[in-house]
This record gives sequence, structure tokens and C-alpha cells, in this order.
Amino acid sequence: MALLRLKLFLSTLCILCMVNLVDCKKVKKLQIELNKLKEEVSALEDTIDQNRDELDEMEEKCSSTQECCAEISELRKMIEGPGLKCAVNGKTLGNSCYLFSSTSSTWQDAVKSCSDMGGRLAEVYSKEVNDFLTNMRKAANVNDIWLGASDIETEGTFKWETSKKEIDINSFTNWSPNQPDNWYTEDCLHSFGDSGSWNDIKCTSSYRYICEFTM
Repeated sequence: MALLRLKLFLSTLCILCMVNLVDCKKVKKLQIELNKLKEEVSALEDTIDQNRDELDEMEEKCSSTQECCAEISELRKMIEGPGLKCAVNGKTLGNSCYLFSSTSSTWQDAVKSCSDMGGRLAEVYSKEVNDFLTNMRKAANVNDIWLGASDIETEGTFKWETSKKEIDINSFTNWSPNQPDNWYTEDCLHSFGDSGSWNDIKCTSSYRYICEFTM
């Protein structure tokens, strides 16, 4: 607006000079007004520069805030994620933490539940781990639990669901006598009894389960 006023003023002054309608006093007065308009224009330019600097600062703060929010999000994951929950409510053995489910479900739902939390349905590779999980189950006064293996993919070949490792003659096993027997299409692994014996059973059965998390 100030710049437009300045242009109008100069045009008016030019016209007045051309037609000799101004005297010296008026010219001097107009010069004073011209100087004021120049000061206003200069002040306006300074304001524009200041606003530009403030905008740059705001953009920097915006970027910093986004980075900060990302850090907060990571901290929230640590606080609310399965790792801390397992550390508080679960049991640890070696580099793994084991969390006992509070409800029963089918084998497929147990696999999904553990996966959704960032873990896996427990896999057993040693007597130490098998005894550890058995003691967890017995402490909770639970008779049966799901373990994370099945022969759904190939009948007779049991495989751990998450790691895809086969349970073969070189693997640790704790099969109950005459098991697995695929009685009426039993494809999923569950553990029971004082010694944590293994048995294949229908995947649609409903048992509690233990999720395993890497610490």
C-alpha cells in the first residue's frame, strides 16, 4: 500500500511541475511527505525481511518437532510394546522372554496373537526350554498349552511355524509314547503333563499358549 502511494505521489508531482502549478513551498512540503513515504517503504521492507526470518525459524522448529515426535513414538513403542510387558509380566530365559496368555484359543489364533505382539508361539529346541515352559504352565495351574509347531504343510513333517525349522531326528523332542499319530487329522503341537510331553491334536482345539519374544 505504501509503495502504491509513493508511485501515485511521484506521478502527481510530475504533472504539477509540468503545468507550473506548484510553488517552492509546496514542493518542499511534498518533499517532506516523499521522505516519509520512503521511510514507510523502508520500514515495510524491514518487516518483510523479519517475517521471512520468522518463517524460516518456524520451518526449522517444525522439522525439529517432527524428529522429536518420531523419537517419542519410538519411546512409546518401548513402553507399550511386548518387550516391556513381557519383562514385567513374563519370565525370561537366556535371550528370550515368555509371556503366558490370559485366554484360550485355537492354534492358528495363538500364532496370530503372538505375531501381532511382535513375538512367536513358543518354539522349543532344548530340554531346558521345555522344562521352563512346563514349569510356567504348572505354576499357572494349566493342564495343556499350545507350542508353535504343526504338520499342516506336510503331513508327518512337523515344522516350527515362525522359524520354519523342521523337527527331525536331530532335533530335541519330547513326544509322548506313540505320538504323533495324526488321530482324526491332528496337526498341531501341544504340551501337557508333569514332564511337558508333546502330542499332536486338532488345531481347532482351544488351549492357552505361551508367546516368545527376543530380548
